[in-house]
Amino acid sequence: MQALGEGLTLDVDRIMLLQVIAEEGHVARFFEDTNLRRKLSALQSAPQLKDDALAKSQRESGNKSFRAGRFCEALRQYGECVMGAASAETLSCGFANRSAALFHLEQFEDSLRDMESALAAGYASERHHKLHVRRARCHLALGRPDSARSALVQYRAAVHDLHLGDTGRF
Repeated sequence: MQALGEGLTLDVDRIMLLQVIAEEGHVARFFEDTNLRRKLSALQSAPQLKDDALAKSQRESGNKSFRAGRFCEALRQYGECVMGAASAETLSCGFANRSAALFHLEQFEDSLRDMESALAAGYASERHHKLHVRRARCHLALGRPDSARSALVQYRAAVHDLHLGDTGRF
């Protein structure tokens, strides 16, 4: 029997892997299996066709799933967005959204990693405050109050940097 993720070479194989992970409840196993993560990482860096329109469509589908509370399904769709993203904006939004799904699946370390990836990919500065609040919540869930406090300081700075206009509201 072939191990989960072994021998993936095509985008369709990558998508099938994400579906298996989401549908069969392998979320925790996937993120704990360093060998599987290494294989998927190698696949993500392999040459592949990027289609920003398709990636944005996957992100929108993920948003619908997320709003309906179907976080595993949203995780898969956001993962497809990340894999197919052709622009930094789509990639960074995909990572940010996937971090939210991971947060709701209580995969806090992985949520933190995706938030860092979103920032590294150029996530829009006017949205940084969202990530900082989520980072604080992840650190609290992981029992790291000092890191949570640091994230909240960054949140306050990000909110301060926002142009609030005459109303003082977001």
